Amino acid sequence: MALQRASKATDTGLDVKDDSRAESQPTPSSPGRMYSHLLLLTSFLSIGIIALAISSSISGTGSSVRDTRLGMLHVRPSGYSLSNEPTRYLYWGDRIDCPGKHCAACEGLGHQESSLRCALEEAMLLNRLYLWLQIRDILEDYDAIHVRRGDKIKVRKDRLGVHRTLHPHLDRDTRPEAILQRIASWVPEGRMVFIASNERTPGFFSPLSVKYRLAYSSNFTNILEPVVQNNYHLFMLERLVLADARRLIKTFKEESSDLSLTDDPKKNLRDWKIPVYTLDDTSL
Repeated sequence: MALQRASKATDTGLDVKDDSRAESQPTPSSPGRMYSHLLLLTSFLSIGIIALAISSSISGTGSSVRDTRLGMLHVRPSGYSLSNEPTRYLYWGDRIDCPGKHCAACEGLGHQESSLRCALEEAMLLNRLYLWLQIRDILEDYDAIHVRRGDKIKVRKDRLGVHRTLHPHLDRDTRPEAILQRIASWVPEGRMVFIASNERTPGFFSPLSVKYRLAYSSNFTNILEPVVQNNYHLFMLERLVLADARRLIKTFKEESSDLSLTDDPKKNLRDWKIPVYTLDDTSL
């Protein structure tokens, strides 16, 4: 009989469904489909339970807060307050291991100083700036000048024996007589001026005292000596004092709005020029 039905269907050209194969395929309510749905639901529930466990663990042991501006992650234990000691802080800075040669912010710095810059940012975030606050309170209202000389005014001889430098006007522009002329329209006479510089000649900036009251980090030895251990520490502190001045005059112009002692570009690695030492109004 089955053979007769098959031959008859073939003769008429009609398609005949195979009922036996249709019965073997899983339907929406088959055990296979139900098992996959159950597995997916179990996975979601497991993820939710794990997330809830992590959240409760963090709330019980402490909290982590990220400061995206400084790249800081500071871990605060439960019951945190400034009086609780010790408190552990993790600093995630982009340039903790910066060699100081490949980025604008740390240009010219070694590993120790670039690392101290990270520590400075951490101290600023935690308000651990007691020394700076003491110096600021003593200076009260003041202006500041950062004079970078030593490492930037080096000269070398070319093959003809002519002295050349990367910053041809810097030596001239950072001398007291040039500084007096440069800042006359920016800083009123009689103002307190804090000077931070790597110039090693004693009394080098004393001629500025004819118009201004001068202050240096050396005036605060009694405050700094117990804490500051090297020149890197001192420079970090001076940076804070400079930043808090009413007017800050930099050595080089870094932004278009900056006040600067010289118009020589800060970044010059190849163009060695003959130094200029004469004063003229057009260059000042």
